Amino acid sequence: MNPIPIPADDFSTDKSFDILVVDDSPANLNLLVNILGEAGYKVRPANSGELALRSVQAKQPSLILLDIKMPGLDGYEVCQKLKEDEKTRAIPVIFISALESEFDRIKSFKLGGVDYITKPFHSEEILVRVGTHIKLRRTLMDLETAAKDYRMLAENSPDLIARFDTGLRHLYVNAAAAKAGNLRASDYIGLSIAETGVPEATAAVWEERIRKVIDIGETLDVVDSFSTPEGIRYFHTSFVPEFTQDGRVGSVLSVARDITNSKQMEDALRESEEKYHQLFENSLDAVMLTKVDGSIDAANPAACQMFGLTEMEIKQAGRGGLIDRSDPRLVKALQERALKGKFKGELTGIHKNGSKFPVEITSSTFADKNGTMRTSMVIRDISIRIQAEKDLQSAFEQLRLISSRLAELQESERREIAKELHDRVGQSLTALGISLNIIRKFVERDGLTKISPRFDSALNLVAEITAEIRTVMSNLYPPVLEDYGLTATLKWYTENLQQHTGLQIQVFGEEIHPKLSSSVAMALFRIAQEALTNVIKHAATNYAIVRLEEKSDEVVLTIEDKGRGFDPLNITTRENPHWGVITMQERARAVGGFFEISSNPNNGTIVCARIPR
Repeated sequence: MNPIPIPADDFSTDKSFDILVVDDSPANLNLLVNILGEAGYKVRPANSGELALRSVQAKQPSLILLDIKMPGLDGYEVCQKLKEDEKTRAIPVIFISALESEFDRIKSFKLGGVDYITKPFHSEEILVRVGTHIKLRRTLMDLETAAKDYRMLAENSPDLIARFDTGLRHLYVNAAAAKAGNLRASDYIGLSIAETGVPEATAAVWEERIRKVIDIGETLDVVDSFSTPEGIRYFHTSFVPEFTQDGRVGSVLSVARDITNSKQMEDALRESEEKYHQLFENSLDAVMLTKVDGSIDAANPAACQMFGLTEMEIKQAGRGGLIDRSDPRLVKALQERALKGKFKGELTGIHKNGSKFPVEITSSTFADKNGTMRTSMVIRDISIRIQAEKDLQSAFEQLRLISSRLAELQESERREIAKELHDRVGQSLTALGISLNIIRKFVERDGLTKISPRFDSALNLVAEITAEIRTVMSNLYPPVLEDYGLTATLKWYTENLQQHTGLQIQVFGEEIHPKLSSSVAMALFRIAQEALTNVIKHAATNYAIVRLEEKSDEVVLTIEDKGRGFDPLNITTRENPHWGVITMQERARAVGGFFEISSNPNNGTIVCARIPR
C-alpha cells in the first residue's frame, strides 16, 4: 500500500506527537500501525484495554485510536477511565468500530470521544481525521500554554488586573488587585464591585464605565486618584472589551497601573515649564533660544524691546542680524562655547536703526528632548554700566589729580613752614642762646653765682627747643633730600629714628643716577616714612630692612619686617579704612607708580613701591 503524502508544512507529523492504537484484532492493529507509521507518525500498538491503560500511564500519547468491541475492558470503559482521570482527561480519543448505529456514535461522543471511524478502514480518511485532531491537539496545547503564561504574568504583574462578565461580576482578580482590596483573590469571584466593600459612589462609577465598554465595544482609558496611608496615589485604568465568537462583548478586562511617580514627574515638569515660561516672558534681560548655526527659535519681549524688532523679525534676522559680526571678540566667543559648552562675555549688539551698543552675553549649549543640540542666549544691555564705569574712571582720574595736587601743595607748604622755622624761629633761638651766654658771663664776672645755674637751665632748654624744631623741620621737609639724594636721606632718617625708638633698621642701596625728580624722591621718602611708622606701631618687632634698588626700567623701594603680620584683605574696608595704606597707594600712583603689600599673620610684612623710569 502506497502512503498518502503529507504536505511539508503540515505539523501533524511532528515527531513529538505519538499515537496509541488499541485493537484486539492483530490484522486491524497491524494495518493501522502501517498506515500511520508510513505517514511519519510515532505509533504504539496495544491489543487490549488493560494494556492500553498501562501504556497511557507509562507515557501519555498525543492521540488514541480506540476499538470499541474488545474482550475484557471494551473501548467505552477504557475511554470512561481516561476521562475520569484528570491527568489523562485531555487526551483526544477517536473511536474505531464496525458498529454504525446512531446510538453507538452518540454514546462515543458522550463519553468524550472526539471522532468516530467505521470499519473497514480507508487510509485517506484515517490520515485526514488523525491529522485534523493532531492539529487541534497542538492548537489546544498552545492555547493552554499561552493561558498559563498569561495567568503567570497576570499574577506576578504589579498592575491591578480584573475581569468582569456582562453582569458586572468578577470573573478573575490577580494578586495585586486582591492585595489592594479587602478580600482574597478567590473571594472576589462572582461578586459585584459594590459587594467587595468598595464605597458605593466609587463602585457606581466603575460599573458605569464597564457598562459603557460593553455598549460601545471600545477600550476606555481613565485616570483616577485615591487617598492612601502613603498619600494620594494616581492610577491609569484601561477597560478592554473581550469579544465572543459571534462578535458580542462577553467580558471586560480592567488593567489599572499606579502612575503616581510618572504623574508627579509630569506635574513637576509642567510646573517647571510654567516657571520657565514666566521667567522667559518677564525677564528684564533678552532671552533667546537658538540653534548652533545661529538661527533663532524664540525670543522674549525684552529681546524685542532691546533690538527694536518683533519676535518674527528677530527669527528672520538670526544671530548675525543682532550681534555685530565685525566684533573680533565674536569668533573667540563662539570657539569658547564650542569647546566648553558655555560662554560669558561682552560683545556688540545692533539695534533695528543700525546703532550699535555694548551687551553682555551668557550663552550655553544643551540637548533638547529629541537629542538635538540647542543653544540659549541671555543678553543684557550694558550701555548704562559702561557709561557709569567711564564716568567713575573719569572721576577717579580727577580725584587722583586732585590728590596729587594736594600732595604737591602739602609738600610745598611743608617746605615753606620748614623754611620759616629755619629763617625766623631758628635764628631767633640762636640769637636768644647767644644773648643768654653773654648775660651769663656778666653774671659770673660780677660774682652772682647763685643765679648762674638758672642761666645754665635756660641755655639747655633753648638747646632742646632748637633740636626739636630742627627735627620738626627735617620731618616737614628733609634738607638732605635735595642736597644728597634719596638713599642718603633714608640713611639719615633711619639713624634718627633708631635713636628715638630703638628700632634697628638696615638700609641697603646705592644712590640713584641720574638723580630722581624731587616729586618721585619725595613720594618714595614719604612711603618709607609711613611704612616704618606702621612697623613701630603694629609689627611688634625690633628689626626692619629698607632696600632701594635701581633696575633698567624702574626704581623699587622695599620696606620689610619680620613682625606679627596681618591679612592684607582686611586692611582697607569701608567700615575700617587704613588711611596710612591708602596714602601710600596714592603717593605711588601720583608719580605713575605701583604699590603693593604682602603679608601673612605671624610671618612679617613687605611693603613695595615701584616707580617706572
